[in-house]
Amino acid sequence: MEKELNKMWIADNETTKDFTLEEIEKSICPTANKLIKDKSYVYCDIVDDALDPVRCEFEGYSTVTVKTGDYTEINFTLNNLITLIRNMSLADEYIENTFFDLDGNEITEEEFNNL
Repeated sequence: MEKELNKMWIADNETTKDFTLEEIEKSICPTANKLIKDKSYVYCDIVDDALDPVRCEFEGYSTVTVKTGDYTEINFTLNNLITLIRNMSLADEYIENTFFDLDGNEITEEEFNNL
């Protein structure tokens, strides 16, 4: 991720400080840009150019559902799109090589074949 510098107001001591874009994104969403695997649910949160966190859910087959919530639009940058594609590829690999029981618990391929 490119290290753009941004000024943010620090209210408690009335000064400004330089923060990287990555630091700002992490302050908005601590798991920003990371692929999260929660049982059979795979997603990432991307902070767009307007600094809005956007949930992106992966279901395999190189598809993504972008949850826009109450937003009328999202503003993805080139870096956002690269992160999205990278996480889509990782999600596809995870989904293709991971097996779950009917309760959503991760199991081995042998256990899956014996269901």
